[in-house]
Amino acid sequence: MGFTAEKDAGEAFFQGVQRNGFDFYSIHLYARRAGPFKVLALGDFQVNMGQGLIQWQGMSYAFGAVLSLKKQTDVLQPYSSAGEFNFHRGAGFTIEHRALQFTSFVSHRKLSAHLKQDSAGTYFNNFVSSGYHRTPSEQKARQSVPILVAGASLRWRKTAWQLGLNAVQYHFGFPMRKPAPLYKLFAIEGNRWSNASVDYSVTIRNIHFFGEAAIDRRNALAFTNGLLCSLHPALQLGLSYRYFSKEFQSMFSTAVSQSAAVSNEEGIGLRFEWQPARRWKVQATMDIFRFPWLKYRIDAPANGYEHLFLVLHQPSKKISLQCRYQLSSKPVNQSDSLALKFPAWQQRRQWRLQWRWEMSSRCVIAQRTEYLVAGSKDALEETGFSCWLEGSYKPGRKWMFNARLHFYETGGYQSRIYSYERDLLYSYSMPAFAGNAIRSYALIRYKLERRHSQGMKKKLSAECWIKYAFALRPSGVRMPEEPEENGVSNEFRIQWLFQLH
Repeated sequence: MGFTAEKDAGEAFFQGVQRNGFDFYSIHLYARRAGPFKVLALGDFQVNMGQGLIQWQGMSYAFGAVLSLKKQTDVLQPYSSAGEFNFHRGAGFTIEHRALQFTSFVSHRKLSAHLKQDSAGTYFNNFVSSGYHRTPSEQKARQSVPILVAGASLRWRKTAWQLGLNAVQYHFGFPMRKPAPLYKLFAIEGNRWSNASVDYSVTIRNIHFFGEAAIDRRNALAFTNGLLCSLHPALQLGLSYRYFSKEFQSMFSTAVSQSAAVSNEEGIGLRFEWQPARRWKVQATMDIFRFPWLKYRIDAPANGYEHLFLVLHQPSKKISLQCRYQLSSKPVNQSDSLALKFPAWQQRRQWRLQWRWEMSSRCVIAQRTEYLVAGSKDALEETGFSCWLEGSYKPGRKWMFNARLHFYETGGYQSRIYSYERDLLYSYSMPAFAGNAIRSYALIRYKLERRHSQGMKKKLSAECWIKYAFALRPSGVRMPEEPEENGVSNEFRIQWLFQLH
């Protein structure tokens, strides 16, 4: 069970339009093996189906960010994040009988959108997913469109294979219309939308096949297929092919691809892993893709590629080294000032060196240095540099301390650098750093466990997580969502967790 309350900078707090305090409240109850249910989810939860073509609200990365081609997790998961868009609110359950597993859910909530009116009535063009409600315009759009969602997934599992049937249906409180830009020509329209798919996986000796084929309300198609193969005990190979037609549309979906939306993309991905020696490992991915139709900031059909090469070395159980090189060339409009826009390749070359040293069972330190060069052909290139040092210390079972000192300097948002940060339990943070700043944070966890009484076996345990972060911004480029003034920015977060066991 969990409860979350969150407000962003600039949002009212116990005043104005937010007389109830926080801008966003979330609560969830998630249980396993609860009576006849294998899983029972109440309140806020996430739904993940197949390979993400029609529904995937959990963690997801673009192709090349990680060396994985296949998505795999539970269909229902509790939602404990502070994001205000990518989740369902209602009830869901999973029941299982022998080889069959059935999951169903229903959700009703209100999403933010800018409502418009004409002679035909009230409508909206798209949802606002930022979660910001600071200005009068953002406050007016807050929770303005009711949305009812229902879905189900039926899975048939055997030892070497499984087959799944998935479906999801949406009903909007107001009709949705296509926005004006030409790249939105095939966007969702009307009060209703629906998707259905079939996903599979099968293992034949040393080859594992997987994939999903999906259809939307207008009968547009999307599919992805792949295989994972063990060619040798020291050599693993992965291959995938995806095709998302430009007409295909879905909500709350994310596949292993270059785009955030499952639409208007075709690509071939290759992954291999080689372990030439006991302490060495080499990993690499290659992705070649094309966009058959226009996209945001890409005003013509275009193609691109992305490659990643990674070398891992572990000289001992307590020391590990990592060297990584990533090269990507993706299309983007060459100039926004020209009347006639046309895409050109924007290239990013990024080098990373990272090491980790487990000094003892209680103390671990890690360091990462990154450098990148980004820019379009015949245009001025931007460079970015990032270096951080992190330490973790666990003096006992109750306490845990983690701290990081981070310096970064980039030429602009184009040369931004992403870096994962440790956060509160069940939270996730991978901000994009741009400009010139020194950032630091400290994370503390404390565990408390005690019995109710001498005659009771049950225990009440509690955890407290505290994170404080600040950034000194002497100069440089601000992020798009940040205020214009420079100086010091502060962040404070606290989390309590209670468990009776």
